[in-house]
Amino acid sequence: METARPKAARHDLSRSWPSFLERLEGTNLFILAITSTQPGRDRVAVGVPEIERRRAGLDPIPLWVIVDKYNHDILESSAYFEPGARIGAFSPSFHKKVMSAFIAAVRAGQSKVIPRAD
Repeated sequence: METARPKAARHDLSRSWPSFLERLEGTNLFILAITSTQPGRDRVAVGVPEIERRRAGLDPIPLWVIVDKYNHDILESSAYFEPGARIGAFSPSFHKKVMSAFIAAVRAGQSKVIPRAD
């Protein structure tokens, strides 16, 4: 039996940056938002270069990966991650740049987690 979630808890994660970490309790899923709204000066984000947008099949508009706020879920029970969804890819060097910024924001206490696991 599926439990209904409040509408306010659902977000469109169709443009997101998923990262995974295997653990005993399941695969931890860290989801960073990709947005077309330019982040304010108080936010921590990485701009997505044009070549990376094309490589990932994203819209040809300015985009940013937000690293100061992320969703956390357990992959095996996630109602947010859609395994059959279209998946694009970024280059290894851009992936490293975003993950370095994300790790730095987490370590500095600048990244807020939004738990999605029930």
